[in-house]
Amino acid sequence: TNNNYFSCLNTCDLMGGAEKKELIRVARKYEKVHDPSLREFELRNPAELLVSSSNFAQLKRHRMNTLIPQDYNPALGNTIPPSIIRCGLDGEFVGIVEKTNALYDKMLAGEDTRPAANYILTNSHRRLALLDANNRQIHAIGKERKNLYAQWDIRNTVNELVRLEQKRN
Repeated sequence: TNNNYFSCLNTCDLMGGAEKKELIRVARKYEKVHDPSLREFELRNPAELLVSSSNFAQLKRHRMNTLIPQDYNPALGNTIPPSIIRCGLDGEFVGIVEKTNALYDKMLAGEDTRPAANYILTNSHRRLALLDANNRQIHAIGKERKNLYAQWDIRNTVNELVRLEQKRN
């Protein structure tokens, strides 16, 4: 689904016990004895992040946490670098994104081209991702990504993540 995490969680809250058991049964349907549990079962208190492709590529380098992405979704918009806006190129940038989205939709419609559709998207296209990490991991990510040498997009995301964690604690 393209629904966000909290919408899905609310749907589960509305389910009865039998429906919840059926959901778990379907989730584990093909699991064998020695298979690891789904990563979704690791989640305790995740943060849902709206990240660009470029941002996600940097975020996934921090491997000591649980990171579960959804597919890229052009409906979530794009992250436009401030430098593009400052230079007055945002109109041209948006025009390229619109052409990209049209080709993406065309590729999704074709059976042969569907598997390659994500490759046409730009680094600015967004996806939702769940990140669950303990305080030590958040601190380590923050140390590396909040500094001035970090790329602006990941720095903004990590600043927000750290702010949310501080609010929780």
